Amino acid sequence: MIEELAQNAITAALCCDWQRAIGINEEILQHTPNDTAALNRAARAYLKLGDIKKANELSKLVLEIDPLNSIAQKCILKCAALLQNGTPPFGTTSEMPIFESVFLEEPGRTKIVSLIHTSGTEILAALQSGDAVKLVPSQHRVSVTTIEETYIGRLPDDIATRLIYLVGRGNDYHAVIKTSTCESVRIFIREVRRAPELMYTHSFPR
Repeated sequence: MIEELAQNAITAALCCDWQRAIGINEEILQHTPNDTAALNRAARAYLKLGDIKKANELSKLVLEIDPLNSIAQKCILKCAALLQNGTPPFGTTSEMPIFESVFLEEPGRTKIVSLIHTSGTEILAALQSGDAVKLVPSQHRVSVTTIEETYIGRLPDDIATRLIYLVGRGNDYHAVIKTSTCESVRIFIREVRRAPELMYTHSFPR
């Protein structure tokens, strides 16, 4: 029963149905109050809905049970930065569903990239794995922003130069947050359309 509820909670989160995710995780906690996985999932859902204090409270409860729980530690750091700066989590109003296949790698078509010249802690703390982001090419660089166009960081120059060339010839790309801490961000870029003239040109050759 608990395993089935846990899977349902994960599915709800993957579909960004945060209210349902909270409800299922709370049902799990009625049966197993010290279930740290359920507490962490509930904390993330509350954070996604903008209830930072509740997310922080649940993460602290996790650390009382498991002082070395890295997921709870990261959530508390995010909550602290958000509470200090008054920044709501991005995507709480309009967010694309996150599917399990979102990080599926395809040789030549996908790449994980660490951003440079990243924004401040309050911006990075609001990001979550799976959040959709925008790639914004200019003449010599590619900036990465939230869907709401808040600056996150930039692609390294070599990758930016290549993407500017490929986008200029008709390729299209989607990107999502892969990992985010208060100091660094990695994004997952996927080629979603290849221009006919680039049919045999890999976006990300090895």
